[in-house]
Amino acid sequence: SAESQRGAHAFGTRNNAELLKNLGNFVNRIMTFMKKYEARLPPLPEGTLLRTDAPLPATSDGTPWGDLVAKFVADVNAILAKYTEYMDVGKMRAGLMTMMELSARGNLLLSDAGLDNTLFSEHRDRCDAVILLATNLIWVLTALVHPFMPATSDDMLAQLNAPPRALPKDHAFALDLLPGHMVGKAAHLFKNIDEKQAAAWKAQFGGDSSAEEEKPAMSKKQAAKARKAAEQAPAAARPPPPAGLAREPSLAAQGAHVGAGRA
Repeated sequence: SAESQRGAHAFGTRNNAELLKNLGNFVNRIMTFMKKYEARLPPLPEGTLLRTDAPLPATSDGTPWGDLVAKFVADVNAILAKYTEYMDVGKMRAGLMTMMELSARGNLLLSDAGLDNTLFSEHRDRCDAVILLATNLIWVLTALVHPFMPATSDDMLAQLNAPPRALPKDHAFALDLLPGHMVGKAAHLFKNIDEKQAAAWKAQFGGDSSAEEEKPAMSKKQAAKARKAAEQAPAAARPPPPAGLAREPSLAAQGAHVGAGRA
């Protein structure tokens, strides 16, 4: 009907804006900025609470910068817990919106920290911290994105030069992409959503919200399967990594680091 066509068009327009301006811009901004680092993640900045041997603390060291980082970590952990809760009961649209909320929190970090050329040249320690936090958030986002847009998740992994990963254990954000890791090339994630794709997404995620709150969007068995896909992110469910990826020493080391953290 004309009404449904208008609804599908509005859905596509809204999601074009959300995907391009939220997730797409967040990923592209960080991956493009990595050119300043010659594609290599910086070392841990001294005098901060950042660490690689355990999840990051959600408590501040009492400084304004420490407050900013601690608030970011606490917010990320809370959003991850909410995403898991929605996916456990099959609320896929709520899970999708929560994924976008996590991406938006990444954009807010860049704004709060003032990521730009001046931060890079005059406050390198803070710039390094932002880059480590943001690239690791992108890696976490690949697990959240995968149930909805597996090809987009794979594109993000290729840009990070990283393997598929699980959701963080106990919803605890950590720096699992280690300093020294070499990322791939920046590329735009999204093109405009055509009407056919918009209609398909509207049918899948754009139903009546009140009806969705009354009952799960899928059975418990289906919900468990979707959750497992996001949480375990099995390599068999995705295309193989780029040639040579598994042979990169730094990547092999960080893969063991992440795996040990989930054991």
